[in-house]
Amino acid sequence: MKLTLDAEDAARFALDCGAAEKDPRAVRRALRRILAAARNGSDDGADPARYFVQIFEDRRGGCELFVTRLGQAADDPAGREACYAFGALEDMLLACRRLTGNGVRKGNAYADPEGGRYYLILPSPAPILAEYNAVRCADGESAYITEACRFLCADAPARLAPLA
Repeated sequence: MKLTLDAEDAARFALDCGAAEKDPRAVRRALRRILAAARNGSDDGADPARYFVQIFEDRRGGCELFVTRLGQAADDPAGREACYAFGALEDMLLACRRLTGNGVRKGNAYADPEGGRYYLILPSPAPILAEYNAVRCADGESAYITEACRFLCADAPARLAPLA
């Protein structure tokens, strides 16, 4: 999930974007406030999930937050097949190398020659891919990718990792 906060929003949620690395607890508190506001003010604590948050400060005092939910439940549909999009082949190759280092060897790779994007469809989510500029595809998008994009290879992490 990508969140864009202007300076006013950052102040409203008590988030100092420039000092986020120095105070991770403040980031957690701000994220709880943001999620509570998204749930119409309900801060019931019903979501025990963990999140991986990346923050990029902008020049006007605001920031962009990239939030990845960690630890999906096994019965959660998002805990099944996961599709990731990459804007550059190099990013996908580096991600495959990281995945194989983490024991992930299965998955299919696709290319969209017209859109200039590359896709990995994995048997389960891999939130670490956010570090490689990967964006999780929308639900159902993998069906379009398998039909409309060029198939590159099966066992993509294992096959593509040596090319990184």
